[in-house]
Amino acid sequence: MELSRIMIDSVHKSRKPRIIPLRLIFIVPFVLQIVGAVSLVGYLSYRSGQQAVEKLVDELMTETSNRIHQHLDHYLGNAQTINQMNLDAVKTGVLNLNDFQAVGKYFYHQQKVFNFTYVNFGSNDGGFIGAGKADAQGKILEISETLRSQPKQYRSYLVDDQGNRLQLVDTVIVDQNDSAWYTDAVKVGKPVWSSIYSWAVVSNIISISASAPVYDSQNNLLGVLGIDLNLNQISEFLKTLNPTSSGNIFIMERSGLMVASSADESPVYVVNGQGKQLAAINSSKPIIRDVTQKLIKQFGSLDAMATPQLLRLYFPQKTFVKVIPYRDQYGLDWLVVMTVPESDFMGKIQANTNMTVLLCLLTLVIATGVGIITSNLITAPIRQLSQASKAIADGKLSQVVEIKGIAELKTLADAFNEMALQLHTAFTTLENRVQERTLELAIAKEKAEAANQAKSTFIANMSHELRSPLNAILGFSQLMLRSPQLSPEHHESVGIIYRSGDYLLTLINNILDLSKLEAGKMTLNPSNFDLYQLLDDLEDMFSLRASNQGLNLIFQRCENLPRYICTDAIKLRQVLINLISNAIKFTQQGGISLTINHHTDSPDIFTLHFKLHDTGVGIAAAELPHLFHDFSQAQAGKESQEGTGLGLAISRKFVQLMGGDITVTSELGKGTTFAFDIPAQLGQKTHINSLEIHPQVLELAPGQPTYRILIVDDKPINRQLLIKLLTPLGFEIQEASNGQDAVTIWDEWQPHLIWMDMRMPIMDGYEATKYIKSTTKGHATAIIALTASVLEEEKAITLSAGCDDFLRKPFVEHLIFDTLAKHLGIKYIFAQTPTTTPDEVKPSILTPLDFSCMPQTWIAQLYAAALEANTKLVLELIQEIPETTITLRESLTKLAKQFKFEELVDLVEPIISNEF
Repeated sequence: MELSRIMIDSVHKSRKPRIIPLRLIFIVPFVLQIVGAVSLVGYLSYRSGQQAVEKLVDELMTETSNRIHQHLDHYLGNAQTINQMNLDAVKTGVLNLNDFQAVGKYFYHQQKVFNFTYVNFGSNDGGFIGAGKADAQGKILEISETLRSQPKQYRSYLVDDQGNRLQLVDTVIVDQNDSAWYTDAVKVGKPVWSSIYSWAVVSNIISISASAPVYDSQNNLLGVLGIDLNLNQISEFLKTLNPTSSGNIFIMERSGLMVASSADESPVYVVNGQGKQLAAINSSKPIIRDVTQKLIKQFGSLDAMATPQLLRLYFPQKTFVKVIPYRDQYGLDWLVVMTVPESDFMGKIQANTNMTVLLCLLTLVIATGVGIITSNLITAPIRQLSQASKAIADGKLSQVVEIKGIAELKTLADAFNEMALQLHTAFTTLENRVQERTLELAIAKEKAEAANQAKSTFIANMSHELRSPLNAILGFSQLMLRSPQLSPEHHESVGIIYRSGDYLLTLINNILDLSKLEAGKMTLNPSNFDLYQLLDDLEDMFSLRASNQGLNLIFQRCENLPRYICTDAIKLRQVLINLISNAIKFTQQGGISLTINHHTDSPDIFTLHFKLHDTGVGIAAAELPHLFHDFSQAQAGKESQEGTGLGLAISRKFVQLMGGDITVTSELGKGTTFAFDIPAQLGQKTHINSLEIHPQVLELAPGQPTYRILIVDDKPINRQLLIKLLTPLGFEIQEASNGQDAVTIWDEWQPHLIWMDMRMPIMDGYEATKYIKSTTKGHATAIIALTASVLEEEKAITLSAGCDDFLRKPFVEHLIFDTLAKHLGIKYIFAQTPTTTPDEVKPSILTPLDFSCMPQTWIAQLYAAALEANTKLVLELIQEIPETTITLRESLTKLAKQFKFEELVDLVEPIISNEF
């Protein structure tokens, strides 16, 4: 039944036309008409009210702005007019500026008539006379004076109603000639508005002054006439004009500094006793601050607003904003800004809109109810049939539909009943077959997974068991190589043991890599290596085999080919070995050529192009598409009955993993060409023999404490290796064969560092590490995991258990010393190492003619030693070669160390044959 439901669902999903219920056809059009009509009426009503509000706001703001202009023209214009009258009085002699007593009374009466803040005159020689308000509220009038004979001595006098001085109130040090009202007029040389400034004696008052310079008949400056206007009076006027309770009016300069505001905020603040204008964008009133920022953002700067602007800006609520520039002939250039929230006018309109929405919803509910009733009268029989059809589609094939009253629907119901019976029979049979097949597949899957898991476990365990003895082989061979008492021939023998063990370790790692490739877990491991050395090794490896078959093996590399590169050297080497080996195998005459080119993609990245061509039997065109499949072989491979058909498949996966791809072209009887490109980076210079690039540790540097080292391993040979390596350097060593003993020794002895094997009986390394690290004093002990496991996840597991570091077996001695230095800060004294190694000299390819410098008896001895594969005797014979023939000595030494005795025999055999 489940299968039938899935198949029917898939059929339904594949149908593109959308099915519309009959009920919706009756209800939706009717409802849409009503909703559309009501919505349109509501929208038109709302829009009409909104336009009316916008017009009303514009008229209100225009009226308010006109009143502000009138007030500013009157308040500011009177100051300029009276100042001009005073200037005319001076020129006609009516006003004697040298008689400060008379001038003071004259200014006093002008102030009382016109309600200016201050009327004053400052002479060019430091004198000052003025009359006006002595406090911010303007309740006290005064006359102030600075005598020419006593400049900067600013005296304030209380006066009577006639302007007569009654008493001296205060004396302060003020230089009025440094004030803006004086300096701005002198600078311009004509009547002008000064910049806004704060009073020297009352710092919380900011004023603007109508200033006019006074000159004599010779155009010499006599002083400056000024009328101060307290800008707070403009703020008080603006508060009387607020069009709404939540609206704001403020005036600011083009620089954004506040002049006046209807808000409860002073446009001046005091810093260190000196008044400063408040910047609008720093206002504590959000509406003033936000409007100013919006204007600057929209127009670029406040200077760009040359004409009146009516804007609708969006803050947390919509706000109408009107900006009117205010200018006069004396240099005044302000912006008058009015703000009115839209909500102050839209309340009733919003209420009407809400009522419209409510009526629309009520109408929608009524229309829906009427539609449902109508549709039910028509669709009830059809719905019953539809439900029965859906039940059949869901797999309930035993449904029986009974419809009375409508003949056509009854016929349709009978047809459905017959169909359900037939489907029930068919799907029951099919489901039984599917269940059987599913069970078979599940069993097969379990077997495959079990086999794959068994293979992985076998390879991992095999690797673990092989790496453990290799750890002893490589470790003890390193210890022996450190011994100065070792004879040269024994030193060479131990070196052979070490290199052979290292090669065996490489083979084990390669097997694991192939296993990972099959499981899809292979990763790229780029490293720095010598490309020239890799190619030379391959050429040496295959040259003898090729010559034995009478083939020419040619390696060609382009000029400027980078020598030291960074990519996966092991995979690149394996690919080239597979391709060259196949080429030699299937080529009977002619030769094989490997060409290496490169092109630069960036300063550090380039692409290597490898092209291998042979003159072998070739591959048929029909076989080329399947050439790189697993276990696939061309006809020549099948006839030779050699190989598994995995070499090319593995090679292609390696190349793809390195970022490239491999291609092949071939023609039967003419040969085959393989080509692949891989990206690479410029690498660092590397050394081949890892024993030679790390200096030998002789002893610990003086002045260090005695370190306690605990070695934990269930295999005595592994513990013995570390003991022999570390004891001569002066470490205190203790050992344990399981985790339980290790915890006991650690608790009593408290070592500085523990070398911990992870797989041990009784208590393994994981449990022991967790126990130690769970204690407070356990954090003072460094624990280094030593394991022969090859699983990549093993490192993460050991580190999560609490280990401070991780090393794999087999290890090389320099890693042991480096790890100790890393975690304990140990310093060593090292042996001197030569700057170069013989391996850095690339030996030339030898020919029988190169042996012409040696006697026949020596050649015969070399031939016999090579036939017996006696490395010791061959190396002793090489020492008899004259030092002047360095190429022959180094080339033969390399062949002997690499156990290439067959190549030695091939070189010497022609000479022996000619002798006999």
